[in-house]
Amino acid sequence: MLEALGNIGDFIGGIAVVATLLYLAVQIRQNSQSVKSASAQAMLDSLSRTLNSIGASPEASRVFTKGQLRPDDLTEDEASQFAHLILGWFRVVEQAFYQNRTGGLDAKLWNGYVAQLSSLMQSPGVQRWWSVRRPLFHPEFQSFIENLSVDGTVPSATIVLRTLLGKNPPAV
Repeated sequence: MLEALGNIGDFIGGIAVVATLLYLAVQIRQNSQSVKSASAQAMLDSLSRTLNSIGASPEASRVFTKGQLRPDDLTEDEASQFAHLILGWFRVVEQAFYQNRTGGLDAKLWNGYVAQLSSLMQSPGVQRWWSVRRPLFHPEFQSFIENLSVDGTVPSATIVLRTLLGKNPPAV
């Protein structure tokens, strides 16, 4: 009789262990989803702050556009401002790159970052900036940028501006 009760206790204990493991698996999965969501939100917040700093200021917007399209025409102060704006943007994308590599950022969101980066990398000013500032970034990110396909499927900054204005971009 005691042996039978022991066997029943072992059986119930086994069921409890399996139930606990299932519960923990569900909790870990939910936590992973929460971490991914928080990571995506943090990336979006960082990028939004960077883009808002450009879009909220006519001067910053002018320098950003001029720096992309005609970097030779930048004054020393404008070149410095452009370099800081691009550095901020690239730091956000580098973090998104890392999050994507570690599974913390959904691939569909990452593809949006890649498309925007592809568009930026087509501009002469960003290309020039990258050629000088690339050593500031992790070697894997450098390699990613160097191998980024710019196949024309994503319009360049110049084409976007021309399309928005319905003509050639204005002198900035």
